[in-house]
Amino acid sequence: MHLIKTDFGGKLGSFSLDYLGGHPGMDIVILNATVVLYEKGMHILTTLSRDNAFLEWRQIRRIRFSGGRDWFCEVEHDDGLIRLQNTDRSISPENFLNIIRQIRPDLPVEWAKADPSNVFDLAAKRREKESREQEQRVRAFLAALESDDDDEILSVWKERFESELVLPFAVEILSEGDSSTGDSATGPAAKVIGWDGIDELYGIMAVVRRGRKKYVLPLSELEPVDKDGDHYQLIEDYIYWLGGR
Repeated sequence: MHLIKTDFGGKLGSFSLDYLGGHPGMDIVILNATVVLYEKGMHILTTLSRDNAFLEWRQIRRIRFSGGRDWFCEVEHDDGLIRLQNTDRSISPENFLNIIRQIRPDLPVEWAKADPSNVFDLAAKRREKESREQEQRVRAFLAALESDDDDEILSVWKERFESELVLPFAVEILSEGDSSTGDSATGPAAKVIGWDGIDELYGIMAVVRRGRKKYVLPLSELEPVDKDGDHYQLIEDYIYWLGGR
Protein backbone atom coordinates (compact mmCIF):
# COMPACT_ATOMS: atom_id res chain seq x y z
CA MET A 1 0.00 0.00 0.00
CA HIS A 2 1.39 3.41 -1.01
CA LEU A 3 1.28 5.90 1.88
CA ILE A 4 0.88 9.63 1.41
CA LYS A 5 3.40 11.16 3.83
CA THR A 6 2.40 14.13 6.01
CA ASP A 7 3.53 15.67 9.29
CA PHE A 8 1.42 12.96 10.92
CA GLY A 9 3.15 10.17 9.00
CA GLY A 10 1.61 8.04 6.29
CA LYS A 11 -2.13 8.30 5.70
CA LEU A 12 -3.77 4.91 6.31
CA GLY A 13 -7.45 5.67 5.85
CA SER A 14 -10.20 8.29 5.99
CA PHE A 15 -13.76 7.98 7.32
CA SER A 16 -16.82 10.23 7.51
CA LEU A 17 -18.05 9.96 11.10
CA ASP A 18 -20.10 12.09 13.46
CA TYR A 19 -17.88 13.56 16.17
CA LEU A 20 -19.74 13.83 19.48
CA GLY A 21 -17.01 15.54 21.47
CA GLY A 22 -14.48 14.35 24.00
CA HIS A 23 -11.25 16.03 22.93
CA PRO A 24 -10.24 18.89 25.28
CA GLY A 25 -9.33 21.07 22.32
CA MET A 26 -12.59 20.57 20.43
CA ASP A 27 -15.62 20.46 22.72
CA ILE A 28 -18.30 20.60 20.00
CA VAL A 29 -20.48 18.23 17.98
CA ILE A 30 -19.62 17.86 14.28
CA LEU A 31 -21.88 15.90 11.97
CA ASN A 32 -20.05 14.21 9.08
CA ALA A 33 -16.61 15.04 10.42
CA THR A 34 -13.58 13.65 8.60
CA VAL A 35 -11.58 11.21 10.72
CA VAL A 36 -8.20 10.45 9.16
CA LEU A 37 -6.00 7.66 10.51
CA TYR A 38 -2.27 8.29 10.19
CA GLU A 39 0.82 6.40 11.28
CA LYS A 40 1.24 8.79 14.21
CA GLY A 41 -2.37 9.21 15.28
CA MET A 42 -5.98 10.12 14.58
CA HIS A 43 -6.91 13.50 13.06
CA ILE A 44 -10.49 14.81 13.34
CA LEU A 45 -11.48 17.80 11.21
CA THR A 46 -14.29 19.42 9.22
CA THR A 47 -14.44 21.47 6.03
CA LEU A 48 -16.97 23.82 7.66
CA SER A 49 -14.50 25.40 10.10
CA ARG A 50 -10.90 25.37 11.25
CA ASP A 51 -11.75 23.23 14.27
CA ASN A 52 -9.63 20.09 14.38
CA ALA A 53 -8.06 17.73 16.87
CA PHE A 54 -5.15 15.30 16.71
CA LEU A 55 -4.70 12.34 19.04
CA GLU A 56 -1.46 10.37 19.07
CA TRP A 57 -1.73 6.58 19.23
CA ARG A 58 0.38 6.49 22.39
CA GLN A 59 -2.29 8.61 24.14
CA ILE A 60 -5.04 6.06 23.46
CA ARG A 61 -5.75 3.53 26.22
CA ARG A 62 -8.60 1.50 24.74
CA ILE A 63 -11.38 1.57 22.12
CA ARG A 64 -14.97 0.54 22.72
CA PHE A 65 -17.41 -0.28 19.90
CA SER A 66 -21.18 -0.58 20.19
CA GLY A 67 -24.17 -1.02 17.92
CA GLY A 68 -24.64 -2.61 14.52
CA ARG A 69 -24.61 -0.80 11.20
CA ASP A 70 -24.94 2.64 12.82
CA TRP A 71 -22.12 1.88 15.21
CA PHE A 72 -20.54 3.99 17.93
CA CYS A 73 -16.86 4.18 18.75
CA GLU A 74 -15.52 5.47 22.06
CA VAL A 75 -11.81 6.25 22.15
CA GLU A 76 -10.50 6.42 25.70
CA HIS A 77 -7.40 8.59 25.92
CA ASP A 78 -5.24 10.29 28.55
CA ASP A 79 -7.50 13.35 28.78
CA GLY A 80 -10.97 11.92 28.31
CA LEU A 81 -13.24 9.98 25.96
CA ILE A 82 -13.75 10.81 22.28
CA ARG A 83 -17.07 9.61 20.89
CA LEU A 84 -17.69 8.89 17.22
CA GLN A 85 -20.67 7.50 15.35
CA ASN A 86 -20.81 5.96 11.91
CA THR A 87 -23.85 6.67 9.69
CA ASP A 88 -22.54 5.14 6.45
CA ARG A 89 -23.89 1.60 6.50
CA SER A 90 -21.34 0.46 3.93
CA ILE A 91 -18.59 0.91 6.54
CA SER A 92 -18.31 -1.72 9.25
CA PRO A 93 -16.50 -1.17 12.56
CA GLU A 94 -14.02 -3.82 11.40
CA ASN A 95 -12.93 -1.52 8.53
CA PHE A 96 -12.05 1.15 11.07
CA LEU A 97 -10.52 -1.22 13.59
CA ASN A 98 -8.32 -3.15 11.15
CA ILE A 99 -6.41 0.01 10.25
CA ILE A 100 -5.88 0.89 13.91
CA ARG A 101 -4.58 -2.60 14.64
CA GLN A 102 -1.86 -2.10 12.03
CA ILE A 103 -0.38 0.58 14.30
CA ARG A 104 -1.55 -0.55 17.75
CA PRO A 105 -2.03 -4.33 17.72
CA ASP A 106 -1.79 -4.25 21.52
CA LEU A 107 -4.67 -1.77 21.94
CA PRO A 108 -7.50 -3.17 24.11
CA VAL A 109 -10.82 -3.34 22.23
CA GLU A 110 -14.24 -3.84 23.83
CA TRP A 111 -17.63 -4.54 22.25
CA ALA A 112 -20.90 -3.50 23.87
CA LYS A 113 -24.53 -2.77 23.06
CA ALA A 114 -25.45 0.72 21.87
CA ASP A 115 -26.81 3.26 24.34
CA PRO A 116 -30.29 4.17 23.01
CA SER A 117 -30.15 7.64 24.57
CA ASN A 118 -27.10 8.46 22.45
CA VAL A 119 -28.84 7.27 19.30
CA PHE A 120 -31.94 9.39 19.94
CA ASP A 121 -29.89 12.45 20.86
CA LEU A 122 -27.83 12.26 17.69
CA ALA A 123 -30.90 11.58 15.55
CA ALA A 124 -32.50 14.75 16.92
CA LYS A 125 -29.38 16.77 16.09
CA ARG A 126 -29.34 15.34 12.57
CA ARG A 127 -33.03 16.18 12.00
CA GLU A 128 -32.44 19.71 13.26
CA LYS A 129 -29.50 20.12 10.88
CA GLU A 130 -31.50 18.78 7.92
CA SER A 131 -34.40 21.13 8.76
CA ARG A 132 -32.08 24.16 8.78
CA GLU A 133 -30.57 23.14 5.46
CA GLN A 134 -34.02 22.70 3.92
CA GLU A 135 -35.13 26.14 5.09
CA GLN A 136 -31.98 27.67 3.61
CA ARG A 137 -32.54 25.96 0.25
CA VAL A 138 -36.17 27.14 0.03
CA ARG A 139 -35.24 30.69 1.03
CA ALA A 140 -32.54 30.80 -1.63
CA PHE A 141 -35.02 29.50 -4.22
CA LEU A 142 -37.59 32.18 -3.33
CA ALA A 143 -34.99 34.95 -3.20
CA ALA A 144 -33.91 34.12 -6.75
CA LEU A 145 -37.51 34.41 -7.99
CA GLU A 146 -38.14 37.86 -6.51
CA SER A 147 -41.90 37.16 -6.53
CA ASP A 148 -44.52 36.79 -3.80
CA ASP A 149 -47.22 35.49 -6.13
CA ASP A 150 -48.11 31.88 -5.27
CA ASP A 151 -49.27 31.09 -8.81
CA GLU A 152 -45.96 32.24 -10.28
CA ILE A 153 -43.98 30.33 -7.66
CA LEU A 154 -46.01 27.16 -8.31
CA SER A 155 -45.32 27.48 -12.03
CA VAL A 156 -41.58 27.67 -11.38
CA TRP A 157 -41.73 24.66 -9.05
CA LYS A 158 -43.49 22.73 -11.83
CA GLU A 159 -40.85 23.80 -14.36
CA ARG A 160 -38.15 22.54 -12.01
CA PHE A 161 -39.85 19.17 -11.65
CA GLU A 162 -40.26 18.87 -15.42
CA SER A 163 -36.60 19.69 -16.07
CA GLU A 164 -34.85 18.11 -13.07
CA LEU A 165 -36.80 14.96 -12.21
CA VAL A 166 -36.32 11.91 -14.41
CA LEU A 167 -39.56 10.06 -15.12
CA PRO A 168 -40.80 7.61 -14.11
CA PHE A 169 -39.89 7.34 -10.44
CA ALA A 170 -41.34 5.12 -7.74
CA VAL A 171 -43.49 6.66 -5.01
CA GLU A 172 -45.57 5.69 -2.05
CA ILE A 173 -49.07 7.19 -2.20
CA LEU A 174 -50.05 8.72 1.11
CA SER A 175 -53.59 9.79 0.13
CA GLU A 176 -56.82 7.79 0.29
CA GLY A 177 -56.90 7.39 -3.47
CA ASP A 178 -58.78 8.77 -6.45
CA SER A 179 -62.29 9.48 -5.19
CA SER A 180 -63.57 9.89 -8.76
CA THR A 181 -63.02 6.18 -9.43
CA GLY A 182 -63.75 4.92 -5.95
CA ASP A 183 -60.52 2.90 -6.02
CA SER A 184 -57.89 2.99 -3.34
CA ALA A 185 -54.54 4.12 -4.67
CA THR A 186 -52.62 3.61 -1.47
CA GLY A 187 -49.53 1.44 -1.43
CA PRO A 188 -45.91 1.57 -2.54
CA ALA A 189 -46.26 -0.04 -6.00
CA ALA A 190 -46.78 3.20 -7.94
CA LYS A 191 -44.80 5.46 -10.27
CA VAL A 192 -45.04 9.10 -11.29
CA ILE A 193 -45.17 9.07 -15.09
CA GLY A 194 -46.04 12.70 -15.85
CA TRP A 195 -47.41 16.06 -14.76
CA ASP A 196 -51.03 17.17 -15.09
CA GLY A 197 -51.35 20.78 -14.00
CA ILE A 198 -51.71 23.08 -11.00
CA ASP A 199 -54.66 23.01 -8.63
CA GLU A 200 -55.44 26.18 -6.69
CA LEU A 201 -55.86 24.26 -3.43
CA TYR A 202 -53.63 21.19 -3.78
CA GLY A 203 -50.79 22.62 -5.84
CA ILE A 204 -48.95 20.63 -8.50
CA MET A 205 -50.76 17.51 -9.71
CA ALA A 206 -48.91 14.40 -10.83
CA VAL A 207 -49.97 11.56 -13.10
CA VAL A 208 -49.43 8.28 -11.26
CA ARG A 209 -49.61 4.76 -12.63
CA ARG A 210 -50.27 1.75 -10.44
CA GLY A 211 -50.71 -1.46 -12.32
CA ARG A 212 -52.96 -0.72 -15.29
CA LYS A 213 -54.65 2.28 -13.70
CA LYS A 214 -53.71 5.93 -13.77
CA TYR A 215 -54.46 8.54 -11.12
CA VAL A 216 -54.06 12.29 -10.95
CA LEU A 217 -52.92 13.10 -7.42
CA PRO A 218 -51.39 16.05 -5.59
CA LEU A 219 -47.62 15.79 -5.54
CA SER A 220 -47.77 16.69 -1.86
CA GLU A 221 -49.46 13.34 -1.19
CA LEU A 222 -46.66 11.33 -2.79
CA GLU A 223 -43.37 10.26 -1.25
CA PRO A 224 -40.47 9.00 -3.38
CA VAL A 225 -39.37 5.50 -2.43
CA ASP A 226 -35.69 6.41 -2.88
CA LYS A 227 -35.01 8.62 0.15
CA ASP A 228 -31.41 9.26 -0.91
CA GLY A 229 -32.14 10.52 -4.41
CA ASP A 230 -32.54 14.06 -5.77
CA HIS A 231 -36.26 13.44 -6.29
CA TYR A 232 -36.88 13.12 -2.56
CA GLN A 233 -35.08 16.30 -1.53
CA LEU A 234 -36.61 18.49 -4.22
CA ILE A 235 -40.15 17.26 -3.56
CA GLU A 236 -39.70 17.60 0.20
CA ASP A 237 -38.50 21.20 -0.30
CA TYR A 238 -41.60 21.90 -2.38
CA ILE A 239 -43.89 20.41 0.28
CA TYR A 240 -42.11 22.49 2.93
CA TRP A 241 -42.87 25.64 0.92
CA LEU A 242 -46.43 24.53 0.11
CA GLY A 243 -47.25 23.98 3.77
CA GLY A 244 -46.02 27.44 4.76
CA ARG A 245 -47.32 29.60 1.93
